[in-house]
Amino acid sequence: MNYSVFDYSQTQQAIELCESAFTASAGEKEGQLLKLLVTKLINETPENDLFGFCSTVDHQMVGAIFFSRLTLPDQTSGFLLSPVAIESEYQGKRVGQTLIRYGLDQLGTQGIELVVTYGDPAFYSKIGFKQVSTELIEPPFNLSQPIGWLAQMVNGKDIKPSHGKIGCAKAFDDPSYW
Repeated sequence: MNYSVFDYSQTQQAIELCESAFTASAGEKEGQLLKLLVTKLINETPENDLFGFCSTVDHQMVGAIFFSRLTLPDQTSGFLLSPVAIESEYQGKRVGQTLIRYGLDQLGTQGIELVVTYGDPAFYSKIGFKQVSTELIEPPFNLSQPIGWLAQMVNGKDIKPSHGKIGCAKAFDDPSYW
């Protein structure tokens, strides 16, 4: 298994991986939604506002994650981790956890302080994410599952209140993702 920084030449592989992984786990509609999201995220987010990382086996992408810049009222340097896509046959083998840790380490070298995500607390807690209230860090939209609002400080410090709604990449500027 190789872990590396996403290269834009891998765009089609990443889109196809996200579509197939989410179709397999959540159905056709979710797969199409993630295909659209990843396409927009890669094509419409300025390069300095997007970090991607992937895992490959024999040059075939089996995992992809993306971090997109958040605008926080207190000027903390923050990113949103989403989506995380792992090919079905590699799920449950710590590929996702290792890939996320790799990405967090890379962001740490860039001076990134805060990473938030919106997902399964049981999974993300294994990688150091903690549930946060929407009052502590106010999401861009109302959350359908507030229990899945999670964060961690990459630098190990305590999470501070954001004191206002955060802004997200244009691709996530849609309440249906939240």
